[in-house]
Amino acid sequence: MRVSARPTIASFRQIISRRFASTEAQNPQVKAAVESATKAYDNALGSAKRVAGPIGERVGSMMGGYKDPIVYNFKVLASLARQVYIAEKMAPPTNLSAYVNSYANIWSNAVSPNFWKGLAQNGQWAKVGVVGLEAYGIFKIGEIIGRRNLVGYKLQE
Repeated sequence: MRVSARPTIASFRQIISRRFASTEAQNPQVKAAVESATKAYDNALGSAKRVAGPIGERVGSMMGGYKDPIVYNFKVLASLARQVYIAEKMAPPTNLSAYVNSYANIWSNAVSPNFWKGLAQNGQWAKVGVVGLEAYGIFKIGEIIGRRNLVGYKLQE
């Protein structure tokens, strides 16, 4: 029997369900959230395998020896993201009104001159500038990927 050094889905479930230096029982709401996240992950994994089908197999065979390390690193990244999600007690909004309120708040601040004056007075303008620059950079990277060229579009002459 060969023992694999790489973790499997079952070992990830063991890692997730393990309690870290805690003597009290896990909160039932947190436990339910973890279980639903695990179910969603399993469903997404199964549907991705179904959708990829023969194309996924062909891409996997083209990657050759790189396939195993890439799959392993992706599983490690997924496990790490899941642990951060649990540790930080993150949760997406459960209703549409949370999204609507968030974007309404952003819009009201963006059009309010008092908000911008307050930023200039308390020194938070640098933080807002850095976040804006990050958003612009991500947008530009998306454009470069979409064009498949660093500058401009390739034209056939």
